[in-house]
Amino acid sequence: MEIKKALIMNNFSAAGKEDVLRALASKMVQAGYVKDSFEEAIVCREEKFATGLQFKTLGIAIPHTDPEHVLEPAVSVTRLEKSIEFEHMGLGGIVKVELIFMLALKDATGHIQGLKKLADLFQDEQVVNEFRAAKSDDDLVEIVGKWFSLS
Repeated sequence: MEIKKALIMNNFSAAGKEDVLRALASKMVQAGYVKDSFEEAIVCREEKFATGLQFKTLGIAIPHTDPEHVLEPAVSVTRLEKSIEFEHMGLGGIVKVELIFMLALKDATGHIQGLKKLADLFQDEQVVNEFRAAKSDDDLVEIVGKWFSLS
């Protein structure tokens, strides 16, 4: 899957979790990757099934929802200007999230593959440092393309 600049936001400023989820989902809707129902579905799913993950020095979130809301597979990546609190996936508690990978997948089990790839990826401090050093959307597109793919 090609990483689209239209779905990348570097240094995004958001008031909170719902704010950033709606902004990312809206970009996916506008770009034609997902149905209008995707935005509400992603917010509702995050409330029921948290997606925050804490790695050694980085908190990330990987929001996703059911394939019925997806027209074409896509990933939206956002590096936040200031961390936002998400609940930890499976463990409860709070994760201060700096990076969000929103997945829009047509395969109901595809998110498991994406989660595994991201979990493996963010164990590497070189990768973490590159994401943190991104200065622009173009930098972030390049870094995502270098390190992450769902294909």
